[in-house]
Amino acid sequence: MASIVPRNIPIQASSSIASYSWTDVASGLGYVIFYPCLTGTAGAQAYAMITNTIPSNSLTAVWSVGVTHNFDTTAFNSPRNIRKDSKAYISYTGDLTAGAGNHYLTFTLKQVSQGVETTIASTVNSTYITSAGTTGLSVLSINKEAHFKKGDILRLTIATGIAGAEAITLGLDPANRTVATFPDNRSICELYVPFVINL
Repeated sequence: MASIVPRNIPIQASSSIASYSWTDVASGLGYVIFYPCLTGTAGAQAYAMITNTIPSNSLTAVWSVGVTHNFDTTAFNSPRNIRKDSKAYISYTGDLTAGAGNHYLTFTLKQVSQGVETTIASTVNSTYITSAGTTGLSVLSINKEAHFKKGDILRLTIATGIAGAEAITLGLDPANRTVATFPDNRSICELYVPFVINL
């Protein structure tokens, strides 16, 4: 007797594939590089975080002391997890536009879910921005588990301190176009975030 072939064959839904800038399989982490950047027009500039190295609206931002700016990703399309005790890194370049001495930046990483902020990591970088220009690397220790749901946002908050400078210039161009006054002519700011890989 011939076997009966069903007319409607169910098709399994494909699982979503997360893309990473690089992976560390031994630790079960995949790192994604986010680029803080400027959007909008002159006089109405806004801030964002993207994963593509396209040119920013402006190569740099000039900030006075005592200000705070938020850089948000777009809403996540699928759940993601950040593990406690892992490390995030931020590489930046800048100089003093006005004033003298040394100047600190504070970097804070946050999860934003339905408008509610939760701090994941925060640190004061160990190097100064000086009038001669500074390229720095800051390490952010993840101090709690973060479970991002679909629709959640990753936020980087950058705050300027009051360590003797009147204004700073920070490179914010994902395309890393040349800024002659910066060390190595770099204008890029990079945030490296570790997500748990679903092995």
